[in-house]
Amino acid sequence: MSKTTATSELDVNTRSGWVSSARRFGADHVGLVIASLVFLSLPVTMKLIGLPLQFSVSNFVNRYLAVAIQSIAYALILGVIGFPRETIGAVAARFVASPARLIIVVLLGILFFYLYPAWIAAVFLLIAVAILDAYERAIPLRTLAQPLLPGLYLFIGLVTVFGYNAVAVTLRFYPNYDIVLKVIDSYLLLGHSVSGLSHQFCAAAPRLVVTTLMVSYMALFAQIGAGLLLTTLKVNREEGMRFVSTILLAYLFSMIIFFAFPTHSPYFTCVDHATSALPRPVLEAQQALMGLADSRWHRIAIPIDTEYYIAFPCMHIAQPLIVLWFLRRWRRIAITLLVVDVILTAAIVLLEWHYVADLVGGVVVATMAIGTIKWNSSPHPSKI
Repeated sequence: MSKTTATSELDVNTRSGWVSSARRFGADHVGLVIASLVFLSLPVTMKLIGLPLQFSVSNFVNRYLAVAIQSIAYALILGVIGFPRETIGAVAARFVASPARLIIVVLLGILFFYLYPAWIAAVFLLIAVAILDAYERAIPLRTLAQPLLPGLYLFIGLVTVFGYNAVAVTLRFYPNYDIVLKVIDSYLLLGHSVSGLSHQFCAAAPRLVVTTLMVSYMALFAQIGAGLLLTTLKVNREEGMRFVSTILLAYLFSMIIFFAFPTHSPYFTCVDHATSALPRPVLEAQQALMGLADSRWHRIAIPIDTEYYIAFPCMHIAQPLIVLWFLRRWRRIAITLLVVDVILTAAIVLLEWHYVADLVGGVVVATMAIGTIKWNSSPHPSKI
């Protein structure tokens, strides 16, 4: 064999190896590849429809950091439930061995509860105990930093989601197909509507019950962050990236459905929404979204914020199902999340955020996203 022929075959094999590696990467990271393409297409899309590429950067960062802190506390609570011996048992043993640690925690607790509201103080105290424990156990900083890349991936993905929400409402706010969802709901609810049931419930239910539902709805974002932390720290960073890919893929499916079948939430068309007995924070949030959506439709230049308008399918159902799927290997955590998600489901309807039909769509979208990532992340008969 001549030297030229051997070199040619080596070049062919090298190119073949690169192509094979690229195909394997694409198959194993289908969510990341799709998310990257969608992210890169956002500036072009906004320019084509005449929307300014402006973001409320400070709002994004501040809210993301706030959710990150809540997510750490949420993950720690789930960790205590799922791994009591590794967490609270081990921490208690170290406190008994060194009372000085307990004194430090007590002093921090007094300081936090003096400076902040009770729930914020509890979150900070829980995180402080975790930091002290990590320091005592000499956990490498590299290990603790594992969630940073999936967290950055989620942040960029959510910025893209909010950007395309602005695009979707600008192009497809009207006409909408809420009437279809209302008809479906009338059958599912035996002639009743979500708005009617929601207003009656909030007027009659104890304030504590309504507040619990409101907190459950808002805590979803911390649940997603906790899912990211647990999958990354208890499995590996690759699993954390798959988790984020599944969440973002569900968002992509939802946006595609919205462009084909635009729908709003029940409160958009509710004539007595402003005078209902819904909690004030819920009313204010819903009315703010209605105002933003109307501004987008009339192409008023407003920086993109953390805004989301898609009713069908319901991502407040799709996302907890994805979290539950990834954390299902830990039985106690899965049972806890199942209970939390039942309360969340009630909150979605009883606080007038979604139609019941939206929940069915959320289940379908979650199944599609999980199936897509799972199919591309594990051996499949057709690939062998």
